[in-house]
Amino acid sequence: MTHRPYGSGHPYRFDLDQRVPTRPLRGEQYEIRVLADPSVPAVEAVFTSGERVPLTRTDPSELTTDHGPPPAPATPAADGHLSAAAEPPDTGGRAVWVARVTADHDTSYVVESGGARLGPYELIPLEWQSDGGTLTGADIAPDRVEWLVGSQGPRRVRFTLPLRAGDHVVGFGERFHALDQRGERLDAQVFEQYKRQGHRTYLPMPFAVVTGPDGSWGFHVETSRRTWFDVGAADPDRLVVEAEVAPDDPTLTVCGFAGSPSDVVRQFVARTGGAVVPPEWVFRLWMSGNEWNTQERVLREVERSLAEEIPVGAVVIEAWSDEATFTMFRDAKYPLHADGAPHRLADFEFPPDGAWPDPRAMVDRLHEVGVKVLLWQIPLIPTDRGAGEQVEADARALVDNGLAVREADGSPYRNRGWWFPGALLPDFTNPEAVAWWLAKRRYLVDELGVDGFKTDGGEHAWGHDLRYADGTTGEETNNRLPALYAEAYHQLTDVTFSRAGFTGAGASPCHWAGDRTRRGRRSGPRSRPA
Repeated sequence: MTHRPYGSGHPYRFDLDQRVPTRPLRGEQYEIRVLADPSVPAVEAVFTSGERVPLTRTDPSELTTDHGPPPAPATPAADGHLSAAAEPPDTGGRAVWVARVTADHDTSYVVESGGARLGPYELIPLEWQSDGGTLTGADIAPDRVEWLVGSQGPRRVRFTLPLRAGDHVVGFGERFHALDQRGERLDAQVFEQYKRQGHRTYLPMPFAVVTGPDGSWGFHVETSRRTWFDVGAADPDRLVVEAEVAPDDPTLTVCGFAGSPSDVVRQFVARTGGAVVPPEWVFRLWMSGNEWNTQERVLREVERSLAEEIPVGAVVIEAWSDEATFTMFRDAKYPLHADGAPHRLADFEFPPDGAWPDPRAMVDRLHEVGVKVLLWQIPLIPTDRGAGEQVEADARALVDNGLAVREADGSPYRNRGWWFPGALLPDFTNPEAVAWWLAKRRYLVDELGVDGFKTDGGEHAWGHDLRYADGTTGEETNNRLPALYAEAYHQLTDVTFSRAGFTGAGASPCHWAGDRTRRGRRSGPRSRPA
Protein backbone atom coordinates (compact mmCIF):
# COMPACT_ATOMS: atom_id res chain seq x y z
CA MET A 1 0.00 0.00 0.00
CA THR A 2 1.42 3.41 -0.94
CA HIS A 3 0.39 7.02 -0.46
CA ARG A 4 2.72 9.86 -1.42
CA PRO A 5 1.06 13.24 -0.78
CA TYR A 6 3.36 14.98 -3.28
CA GLY A 7 3.60 12.08 -5.70
CA SER A 8 6.71 11.66 -7.81
CA GLY A 9 7.19 15.40 -8.25
CA HIS A 10 6.15 15.29 -11.91
CA PRO A 11 5.21 18.93 -12.62
CA TYR A 12 2.48 18.14 -15.14
CA ARG A 13 0.95 14.89 -13.91
CA PHE A 14 -0.87 13.70 -10.82
CA ASP A 15 0.12 10.22 -9.68
CA LEU A 16 -2.36 7.56 -8.65
CA ASP A 17 -1.16 7.47 -5.04
CA GLN A 18 -0.82 11.16 -4.28
CA ARG A 19 -2.94 13.95 -2.80
CA VAL A 20 -4.72 16.09 -5.39
CA PRO A 21 -4.11 18.98 -5.13
CA THR A 22 -1.07 18.58 -2.92
CA ARG A 23 -1.75 21.88 -1.12
CA PRO A 24 -5.51 22.55 -1.36
CA LEU A 25 -7.18 25.90 -0.80
CA ARG A 26 -9.28 26.36 2.32
CA GLY A 27 -12.78 25.09 1.56
CA GLU A 28 -11.58 23.18 -1.52
CA GLN A 29 -12.21 19.48 -2.00
CA TYR A 30 -9.12 17.34 -2.39
CA GLU A 31 -8.46 13.66 -3.11
CA ILE A 32 -6.47 11.20 -1.03
CA ARG A 33 -5.32 8.54 -3.50
CA VAL A 34 -3.86 5.20 -2.41
CA LEU A 35 -2.46 2.26 -4.36
CA ALA A 36 -2.96 -1.11 -2.65
CA ASP A 37 -2.64 -4.80 -3.42
CA PRO A 38 -5.84 -6.13 -5.07
CA SER A 39 -6.41 -8.39 -2.05
CA VAL A 40 -6.83 -5.41 0.31
CA PRO A 41 -10.54 -5.33 1.27
CA ALA A 42 -10.84 -1.76 2.61
CA VAL A 43 -8.81 1.44 3.13
CA GLU A 44 -9.53 4.36 5.47
CA ALA A 45 -8.09 7.82 6.12
CA VAL A 46 -8.06 8.53 9.85
CA PHE A 47 -7.74 12.20 10.88
CA THR A 48 -6.41 13.70 14.11
CA SER A 49 -9.99 14.52 15.09
CA GLY A 50 -10.74 10.81 15.10
CA GLU A 51 -12.88 11.06 11.97
CA ARG A 52 -12.54 8.00 9.76
CA VAL A 53 -13.14 8.50 6.03
CA PRO A 54 -13.44 5.35 3.91
CA LEU A 55 -11.71 5.29 0.56
CA THR A 56 -13.54 3.92 -2.46
CA ARG A 57 -11.97 1.55 -4.94
CA THR A 58 -11.90 3.51 -8.20
CA ASP A 59 -11.21 2.89 -11.87
CA PRO A 60 -8.02 4.90 -12.57
CA SER A 61 -9.46 6.08 -15.91
CA GLU A 62 -11.94 8.16 -13.90
CA LEU A 63 -9.18 10.19 -12.20
CA THR A 64 -7.49 13.34 -13.41
CA THR A 65 -3.84 12.68 -14.19
CA ASP A 66 -2.50 15.28 -16.63
CA HIS A 67 -2.65 18.96 -15.70
CA GLY A 68 -0.88 22.18 -16.57
CA PRO A 69 0.36 23.11 -20.05
CA PRO A 70 -0.05 20.07 -22.31
CA PRO A 71 2.50 18.78 -24.79
CA ALA A 72 1.68 18.95 -28.47
CA PRO A 73 -0.25 15.90 -29.76
CA ALA A 74 1.86 12.87 -30.56
CA THR A 75 1.76 11.31 -34.00
CA PRO A 76 0.87 7.68 -34.76
CA ALA A 77 4.50 7.19 -35.80
CA ALA A 78 5.87 8.07 -32.36
CA ASP A 79 9.08 6.14 -31.62
CA GLY A 80 9.58 3.95 -28.57
CA HIS A 81 11.49 6.64 -26.71
CA LEU A 82 8.58 9.05 -27.16
CA SER A 83 6.12 6.38 -26.08
CA ALA A 84 8.10 5.85 -22.88
CA ALA A 85 8.05 9.58 -22.17
CA ALA A 86 4.28 9.72 -22.68
CA GLU A 87 3.51 6.61 -20.63
CA PRO A 88 0.43 7.23 -18.44
CA PRO A 89 0.56 6.59 -14.67
CA ASP A 90 0.79 2.87 -14.00
CA THR A 91 -0.96 1.02 -11.18
CA GLY A 92 1.72 -1.67 -11.13
CA GLY A 93 -1.07 -4.24 -10.85
CA ARG A 94 -2.47 -2.58 -7.73
CA ALA A 95 -5.93 -1.20 -7.08
CA VAL A 96 -6.63 2.53 -6.75
CA TRP A 97 -8.53 3.80 -3.70
CA VAL A 98 -9.78 7.39 -3.38
CA ALA A 99 -11.39 9.58 -0.70
CA ARG A 100 -12.65 13.10 -1.34
CA VAL A 101 -12.37 15.45 1.62
CA THR A 102 -12.86 19.20 2.16
CA ALA A 103 -9.85 21.18 3.37
CA ASP A 104 -11.41 23.34 6.10
CA HIS A 105 -8.69 23.37 8.81
CA ASP A 106 -5.14 22.27 9.65
CA THR A 107 -4.99 18.56 10.30
CA SER A 108 -3.05 15.40 9.68
CA TYR A 109 -4.13 11.93 8.70
CA VAL A 110 -2.95 8.36 8.44
CA VAL A 111 -3.98 5.75 5.90
CA GLU A 112 -5.04 2.41 7.37
CA SER A 113 -5.96 -1.00 6.05
CA GLY A 114 -6.29 -3.81 8.55
CA GLY A 115 -3.14 -3.68 10.64
CA ALA A 116 -1.17 -1.66 8.09
CA ARG A 117 -0.74 2.08 8.59
CA LEU A 118 0.91 4.81 6.51
CA GLY A 119 1.65 8.34 7.75
CA PRO A 120 0.94 10.62 9.46
CA TYR A 121 0.64 13.19 6.68
CA GLU A 122 0.22 16.90 7.38
CA LEU A 123 -2.44 18.91 5.60
CA ILE A 124 -2.45 22.73 5.84
CA PRO A 125 -5.10 24.53 3.76
CA LEU A 126 -4.05 27.75 2.02
CA GLU A 127 -5.93 30.92 1.10
CA TRP A 128 -5.19 34.05 -0.91
CA GLN A 129 -4.66 37.17 1.22
CA SER A 130 -3.65 40.77 0.56
CA ASP A 131 -0.50 40.52 2.68
CA GLY A 132 1.95 37.90 3.80
CA GLY A 133 5.42 38.68 2.48
CA THR A 134 7.59 41.28 0.78
CA LEU A 135 7.70 42.04 -2.95
CA THR A 136 10.60 44.27 -3.94
CA GLY A 137 12.13 45.71 -7.07
CA ALA A 138 9.68 46.67 -9.79
CA ASP A 139 7.02 49.29 -9.04
CA ILE A 140 3.96 47.08 -8.55
CA ALA A 141 0.84 48.56 -6.95
CA PRO A 142 0.04 46.86 -3.61
CA ASP A 143 -3.56 46.29 -4.68
CA ARG A 144 -2.24 44.06 -7.48
CA VAL A 145 -0.43 41.68 -5.11
CA GLU A 146 -1.82 38.62 -3.29
CA TRP A 147 -0.17 35.98 -1.11
CA LEU A 148 -1.15 32.32 -0.81
CA VAL A 149 -0.87 31.73 2.94
CA GLY A 150 -1.29 28.87 5.40
CA SER A 151 -0.60 28.55 9.10
CA GLN A 152 3.11 27.94 8.38
CA GLY A 153 3.45 31.05 6.24
CA PRO A 154 3.14 32.12 2.59
CA ARG A 155 3.69 29.61 -0.19
CA ARG A 156 3.15 31.77 -3.29
CA VAL A 157 2.75 35.36 -4.38
CA ARG A 158 0.63 36.56 -7.28
CA PHE A 159 0.78 39.99 -8.93
CA THR A 160 -0.28 41.66 -12.16
CA LEU A 161 1.52 43.79 -14.72
CA PRO A 162 -0.25 45.92 -17.34
CA LEU A 163 -0.48 45.02 -21.01
CA ARG A 164 -1.27 47.70 -23.58
CA ALA A 165 -3.06 47.45 -26.90
CA GLY A 166 -0.60 46.21 -29.50
CA ASP A 167 1.93 44.85 -26.99
CA HIS A 168 3.82 41.68 -27.86
CA VAL A 169 5.43 39.56 -25.12
CA VAL A 170 8.57 37.63 -26.02
CA GLY A 171 10.80 35.52 -23.83
CA PHE A 172 10.37 33.08 -20.91
CA GLY A 173 13.42 31.16 -22.09
CA GLU A 174 13.37 28.50 -24.79
CA ARG A 175 9.85 28.06 -26.17
CA PHE A 176 8.49 25.78 -28.90
CA HIS A 177 4.82 26.70 -29.28
CA ALA A 178 4.98 30.44 -30.16
CA LEU A 179 7.24 33.48 -30.33
CA ASP A 180 4.69 36.02 -29.09
CA GLN A 181 3.38 34.70 -25.76
CA ARG A 182 0.44 37.08 -25.51
CA GLY A 183 -2.72 35.07 -24.92
CA GLU A 184 -0.76 32.11 -23.55
CA ARG A 185 -0.50 30.41 -20.16
CA LEU A 186 2.90 28.94 -19.33
CA ASP A 187 5.35 28.29 -16.53
CA ALA A 188 9.09 28.26 -15.87
CA GLN A 189 9.93 24.69 -14.91
CA VAL A 190 12.86 22.68 -16.26
CA PHE A 191 11.38 19.51 -17.74
CA GLU A 192 12.28 16.78 -20.22
CA GLN A 193 9.22 16.30 -22.37
CA TYR A 194 11.15 14.60 -25.22
CA LYS A 195 9.63 15.77 -28.50
CA ARG A 196 6.23 17.40 -29.03
CA GLN A 197 7.10 19.77 -26.20
CA GLY A 198 4.15 22.13 -26.61
CA HIS A 199 4.35 24.60 -23.70
CA ARG A 200 6.92 22.52 -21.81
CA THR A 201 10.61 23.25 -22.08
CA TYR A 202 14.11 22.17 -21.12
CA LEU A 203 15.34 25.73 -20.68
CA PRO A 204 12.87 28.20 -19.15
CA MET A 205 13.55 31.61 -17.65
CA PRO A 206 11.14 33.85 -15.72
CA PHE A 207 12.10 36.79 -17.96
CA ALA A 208 10.26 38.53 -20.78
CA VAL A 209 10.37 41.57 -23.04
CA VAL A 210 7.16 43.51 -23.66
CA THR A 211 7.24 45.62 -26.81
CA GLY A 212 4.60 47.55 -28.73
CA PRO A 213 3.70 50.85 -30.38
CA ASP A 214 4.05 52.72 -27.07
CA GLY A 215 7.56 51.47 -26.29
CA SER A 216 9.14 48.47 -24.66
CA TRP A 217 10.16 47.23 -21.22
CA GLY A 218 10.99 43.95 -19.55
CA PHE A 219 10.94 42.10 -16.26
CA HIS A 220 12.71 39.26 -14.51
CA VAL A 221 11.34 37.37 -11.52
CA GLU A 222 14.52 36.77 -9.55
CA THR A 223 13.93 33.24 -8.32
CA SER A 224 14.84 29.68 -9.22
CA ARG A 225 11.56 28.45 -7.74
CA ARG A 226 8.68 27.63 -10.04
CA THR A 227 6.78 30.50 -11.63
CA TRP A 228 3.59 30.70 -13.71
CA PHE A 229 2.42 33.30 -16.21
CA ASP A 230 -1.00 34.22 -17.61
CA VAL A 231 0.00 36.51 -20.47
CA GLY A 232 -3.33 38.17 -21.17
CA ALA A 233 -5.18 34.86 -21.51
CA ALA A 234 -7.76 35.48 -18.78
CA ASP A 235 -7.74 39.28 -19.14
CA PRO A 236 -6.15 40.79 -22.27
CA ASP A 237 -5.02 43.87 -20.31
CA ARG A 238 -3.17 41.96 -17.56
CA LEU A 239 -0.07 39.82 -17.32
CA VAL A 240 -0.47 37.75 -14.15
CA VAL A 241 2.66 36.33 -12.51
CA GLU A 242 2.60 33.70 -9.78
CA ALA A 243 5.71 32.48 -7.96
CA GLU A 244 6.58 30.09 -5.17
CA VAL A 245 8.18 31.60 -2.07
CA ALA A 246 9.78 30.19 1.08
CA PRO A 247 7.38 30.22 4.06
CA ASP A 248 10.22 31.17 6.43
CA ASP A 249 11.45 33.99 4.17
CA PRO A 250 8.58 35.09 1.91
CA THR A 251 10.41 37.68 -0.14
CA LEU A 252 10.56 38.05 -3.90
CA THR A 253 12.40 40.52 -6.10
CA VAL A 254 11.04 41.48 -9.51
CA CYS A 255 13.53 43.45 -11.56
CA GLY A 256 12.15 45.82 -14.18
CA PHE A 257 14.10 46.94 -17.25
CA ALA A 258 13.49 49.97 -19.48
CA GLY A 259 14.61 50.79 -23.00
CA SER A 260 14.58 49.10 -26.37
CA PRO A 261 14.30 45.30 -26.57
CA SER A 262 18.06 45.04 -27.02
CA ASP A 263 18.59 47.34 -24.01
CA VAL A 264 16.29 45.14 -21.94
CA VAL A 265 18.13 41.96 -22.91
CA ARG A 266 21.50 43.59 -22.27
CA GLN A 267 20.46 44.66 -18.78
CA PHE A 268 19.01 41.23 -18.00
CA VAL A 269 22.15 39.40 -19.14
CA ALA A 270 24.40 41.73 -17.17
CA ARG A 271 22.34 41.18 -14.02
CA THR A 272 22.17 37.38 -14.31
CA GLY A 273 25.78 36.42 -14.89
CA GLY A 274 26.69 37.60 -18.35
CA ALA A 275 26.98 35.76 -21.64
CA VAL A 276 30.30 34.15 -22.55
CA VAL A 277 31.37 34.15 -26.19
CA PRO A 278 32.61 30.62 -26.96
CA PRO A 279 35.76 29.87 -28.98
CA GLU A 280 35.74 30.69 -32.69
CA TRP A 281 35.55 27.05 -33.77
CA VAL A 282 32.07 26.72 -32.26
CA PHE A 283 30.69 28.80 -35.12
CA ARG A 284 31.83 26.33 -37.77
CA LEU A 285 29.72 23.38 -38.99
CA TRP A 286 29.11 20.53 -36.52
CA MET A 287 28.42 16.86 -37.29
CA SER A 288 26.77 14.12 -35.26
CA GLY A 289 24.99 10.86 -35.77
CA ASN A 290 23.63 8.48 -33.18
CA GLU A 291 24.64 5.54 -35.38
CA TRP A 292 28.26 6.71 -35.62
CA ASN A 293 29.16 4.27 -32.87
CA THR A 294 32.64 3.10 -33.87
CA GLN A 295 35.98 4.77 -34.45
CA GLU A 296 35.99 3.61 -38.06
CA ARG A 297 32.54 5.11 -38.72
CA VAL A 298 33.35 8.47 -37.14
CA LEU A 299 36.55 8.86 -39.14
CA ARG A 300 34.88 7.70 -42.33
CA GLU A 301 32.04 10.21 -42.00
CA VAL A 302 34.40 13.10 -41.28
CA GLU A 303 36.86 12.19 -44.04
CA ARG A 304 34.06 11.85 -46.59
CA SER A 305 32.59 15.22 -45.61
CA LEU A 306 35.96 16.90 -46.02
CA ALA A 307 36.45 15.15 -49.35
CA GLU A 308 33.11 16.65 -50.45
CA GLU A 309 34.49 20.06 -49.39
CA ILE A 310 32.11 20.34 -46.43
CA PRO A 311 34.07 22.43 -43.89
CA VAL A 312 33.51 20.37 -40.75
CA GLY A 313 34.43 22.19 -37.54
CA ALA A 314 33.40 19.70 -34.85
CA VAL A 315 32.02 16.22 -34.40
CA VAL A 316 29.87 15.16 -31.46
CA ILE A 317 30.40 11.47 -30.70
CA GLU A 318 27.29 10.23 -28.93
CA ALA A 319 27.56 6.43 -28.74
CA TRP A 320 31.12 6.18 -27.48
CA SER A 321 30.72 5.10 -23.86
CA ASP A 322 29.70 1.92 -22.09
CA GLU A 323 26.38 3.65 -21.20
CA ALA A 324 26.99 2.80 -17.56
CA THR A 325 29.93 4.84 -16.26
CA PHE A 326 29.88 7.36 -19.14
CA THR A 327 33.64 7.64 -18.59
CA MET A 328 34.82 4.46 -20.35
CA PHE A 329 34.91 3.69 -24.07
CA ARG A 330 32.65 0.80 -24.93
CA ASP A 331 34.45 -2.59 -24.83
CA ALA A 332 37.66 -1.14 -23.33
CA LYS A 333 39.30 -3.29 -20.66
CA TYR A 334 40.55 -1.74 -17.43
CA PRO A 335 41.11 -2.60 -13.74
CA LEU A 336 38.23 -2.17 -11.32
CA HIS A 337 38.69 0.77 -8.92
CA ALA A 338 36.54 -0.40 -6.05
CA ASP A 339 36.81 2.96 -4.29
CA GLY A 340 35.50 4.88 -7.32
CA ALA A 341 38.87 6.55 -7.96
CA PRO A 342 39.50 7.94 -11.45
CA HIS A 343 41.27 6.04 -14.20
CA ARG A 344 44.05 7.31 -16.43
CA LEU A 345 44.65 6.50 -20.08
CA ALA A 346 47.39 4.01 -19.17
CA ASP A 347 44.79 1.93 -17.30
CA PHE A 348 42.97 1.02 -20.51
CA GLU A 349 43.42 -1.70 -23.05
CA PHE A 350 41.50 -1.08 -26.27
CA PRO A 351 40.89 -4.31 -28.24
CA PRO A 352 42.25 -3.95 -31.82
CA ASP A 353 39.04 -5.48 -33.17
CA GLY A 354 36.81 -3.43 -30.84
CA ALA A 355 34.61 -0.43 -31.51
CA TRP A 356 37.31 2.03 -30.43
CA PRO A 357 40.72 0.43 -31.01
CA ASP A 358 42.74 3.64 -30.48
CA PRO A 359 40.76 6.68 -29.23
CA ARG A 360 43.90 8.83 -28.93
CA ALA A 361 44.80 8.18 -32.56
CA MET A 362 41.22 9.02 -33.55
CA VAL A 363 41.26 12.35 -31.73
CA ASP A 364 44.71 13.16 -33.09
CA ARG A 365 43.54 12.47 -36.65
CA LEU A 366 40.46 14.64 -36.22
CA HIS A 367 42.57 17.47 -34.84
CA GLU A 368 45.00 17.03 -37.73
CA VAL A 369 42.20 17.81 -40.19
CA GLY A 370 40.93 20.72 -38.09
CA VAL A 371 37.95 19.01 -36.43
CA LYS A 372 37.17 19.42 -32.73
CA VAL A 373 35.77 16.51 -30.68
CA LEU A 374 32.93 16.44 -28.13
CA LEU A 375 31.72 13.39 -26.17
CA TRP A 376 28.21 12.69 -24.88
CA GLN A 377 27.46 12.79 -21.15
CA ILE A 378 24.55 12.56 -18.72
CA PRO A 379 24.65 13.53 -15.02
CA LEU A 380 23.58 10.19 -13.58
CA ILE A 381 24.98 6.90 -12.31
CA PRO A 382 22.66 4.02 -13.29
CA THR A 383 21.86 1.48 -10.61
CA ASP A 384 20.27 -1.16 -12.84
CA ARG A 385 23.36 -2.43 -14.64
CA GLY A 386 26.95 -3.55 -14.17
CA ALA A 387 26.70 -5.69 -11.01
CA GLY A 388 30.21 -6.13 -9.63
CA GLU A 389 31.59 -3.70 -12.20
CA GLN A 390 32.87 -0.11 -12.14
CA VAL A 391 29.43 1.48 -12.33
CA GLU A 392 28.41 -0.30 -9.13
CA ALA A 393 31.62 0.83 -7.41
CA ASP A 394 31.02 4.40 -8.56
CA ALA A 395 27.46 4.34 -7.24
CA ARG A 396 28.66 3.05 -3.91
CA ALA A 397 31.35 5.74 -3.71
CA LEU A 398 28.85 8.48 -4.54
CA VAL A 399 26.54 7.38 -1.73
CA ASP A 400 29.14 6.42 0.88
CA ASN A 401 30.97 9.74 0.49
CA GLY A 402 27.80 11.83 0.71
CA LEU A 403 28.12 13.15 -2.85
CA ALA A 404 24.57 12.41 -4.08
CA VAL A 405 21.43 14.53 -4.01
CA ARG A 406 19.33 13.31 -1.07
CA GLU A 407 15.72 12.76 -0.19
CA ALA A 408 14.22 14.59 2.80
CA ASP A 409 14.93 11.54 5.00
CA GLY A 410 18.63 11.60 4.08
CA SER A 411 18.55 8.62 1.73
CA PRO A 412 20.05 9.06 -1.75
CA TYR A 413 17.62 10.40 -4.34
CA ARG A 414 16.88 8.01 -7.18
CA ASN A 415 15.81 9.46 -10.51
CA ARG A 416 11.99 9.51 -10.74
CA GLY A 417 11.90 10.33 -14.43
CA TRP A 418 11.36 7.93 -17.31
CA TRP A 419 14.95 8.05 -18.66
CA PHE A 420 17.45 6.06 -16.56
CA PRO A 421 14.88 5.54 -13.78
CA GLY A 422 16.33 4.87 -10.35
CA ALA A 423 19.73 6.32 -11.22
CA LEU A 424 21.73 8.32 -8.67
CA LEU A 425 22.24 12.06 -9.17
CA PRO A 426 25.50 13.74 -8.14
CA ASP A 427 25.03 16.90 -6.09
CA PHE A 428 26.51 19.70 -8.19
CA THR A 429 26.11 22.14 -5.30
CA ASN A 430 28.77 20.12 -3.45
CA PRO A 431 32.37 21.05 -4.45
CA GLU A 432 33.57 17.60 -3.37
CA ALA A 433 31.00 15.92 -5.62
CA VAL A 434 32.01 18.13 -8.54
CA ALA A 435 35.71 17.40 -8.00
CA TRP A 436 35.09 13.63 -7.81
CA TRP A 437 32.86 13.65 -10.91
CA LEU A 438 35.26 15.70 -13.02
CA ALA A 439 38.34 13.73 -11.92
CA LYS A 440 36.84 10.61 -13.48
CA ARG A 441 36.58 12.46 -16.82
CA ARG A 442 39.82 14.40 -16.71
CA TYR A 443 41.84 11.84 -18.70
CA LEU A 444 39.49 12.41 -21.63
CA VAL A 445 40.61 16.04 -21.80
CA ASP A 446 44.19 15.94 -20.50
CA GLU A 447 45.36 12.73 -22.18
CA LEU A 448 43.01 12.17 -25.12
CA GLY A 449 42.57 15.83 -26.07
CA VAL A 450 38.76 15.93 -26.14
CA ASP A 451 37.60 19.51 -26.74
CA GLY A 452 34.18 19.54 -25.08
CA PHE A 453 31.20 17.56 -23.86
CA LYS A 454 27.60 17.20 -24.90
CA THR A 455 26.10 17.69 -21.45
CA ASP A 456 22.79 16.00 -22.13
CA GLY A 457 20.02 15.59 -19.56
CA GLY A 458 19.97 17.83 -16.53
CA GLU A 459 16.21 17.57 -15.95
CA HIS A 460 16.30 14.60 -13.59
CA ALA A 461 15.67 16.27 -10.21
CA TRP A 462 12.00 15.83 -9.25
CA GLY A 463 10.52 16.68 -5.89
CA HIS A 464 10.08 19.84 -3.82
CA ASP A 465 11.76 18.39 -0.74
CA LEU A 466 15.04 17.09 -2.19
CA ARG A 467 18.06 18.10 -0.16
CA TYR A 468 21.24 19.64 -1.58
CA ALA A 469 24.62 20.08 0.06
CA ASP A 470 24.40 23.89 -0.03
CA GLY A 471 21.37 23.74 2.29
CA THR A 472 18.75 24.30 -0.40
CA THR A 473 15.76 22.12 -1.24
CA GLY A 474 14.28 20.88 -4.48
CA GLU A 475 11.96 23.89 -4.62
CA GLU A 476 14.99 26.16 -4.92
CA THR A 477 17.53 24.09 -6.79
CA ASN A 478 15.84 21.62 -9.16
CA ASN A 479 15.66 24.39 -11.78
CA ARG A 480 19.26 25.42 -11.02
CA LEU A 481 20.63 21.92 -11.46
CA PRO A 482 21.22 21.91 -15.25
CA ALA A 483 23.06 25.23 -15.03
CA LEU A 484 25.24 23.92 -12.19
CA TYR A 485 25.91 20.74 -14.20
CA ALA A 486 27.12 22.65 -17.27
CA GLU A 487 29.05 25.11 -15.10
CA ALA A 488 30.92 22.22 -13.49
CA TYR A 489 32.08 20.84 -16.84
CA HIS A 490 33.48 24.25 -17.73
CA GLN A 491 36.20 23.50 -15.20
CA LEU A 492 37.37 20.88 -17.72
CA THR A 493 36.73 22.60 -21.02
CA ASP A 494 35.55 25.86 -22.57
CA VAL A 495 32.63 24.30 -24.44
CA THR A 496 29.63 22.29 -23.35
CA PHE A 497 26.64 21.43 -25.51
CA SER A 498 23.66 21.31 -23.16
CA ARG A 499 20.00 20.51 -23.59
CA ALA A 500 18.66 21.91 -20.32
CA GLY A 501 19.31 25.16 -18.51
CA PHE A 502 17.83 28.06 -16.61
CA THR A 503 18.49 31.74 -15.95
CA GLY A 504 22.20 32.44 -16.47
CA ALA A 505 22.70 29.61 -18.97
CA GLY A 506 24.59 31.98 -21.29
CA ALA A 507 27.57 31.83 -18.94
CA SER A 508 28.14 28.16 -19.89
CA PRO A 509 27.80 27.88 -23.68
CA CYS A 510 26.51 26.19 -25.79
CA HIS A 511 22.94 24.78 -25.92
CA TRP A 512 20.79 22.99 -28.43
CA ALA A 513 17.03 22.94 -28.70
CA GLY A 514 16.47 19.39 -27.53
CA ASP A 515 14.89 16.40 -29.19
CA ARG A 516 12.48 16.93 -32.01
CA THR A 517 10.59 15.04 -34.68
CA ARG A 518 11.06 15.52 -38.39
CA ARG A 519 8.35 14.24 -40.65
CA GLY A 520 9.52 11.25 -42.62
CA ARG A 521 12.91 10.80 -40.94
CA ARG A 522 14.62 10.46 -37.59
CA SER A 523 15.95 13.64 -36.06
CA GLY A 524 19.52 14.10 -35.03
CA PRO A 525 21.45 14.56 -32.94
CA ARG A 526 19.20 13.06 -30.31
CA SER A 527 19.48 11.70 -26.83
CA ARG A 528 19.64 7.95 -26.63
CA PRO A 529 17.47 5.68 -24.50
CA ALA A 530 19.11 3.60 -21.84
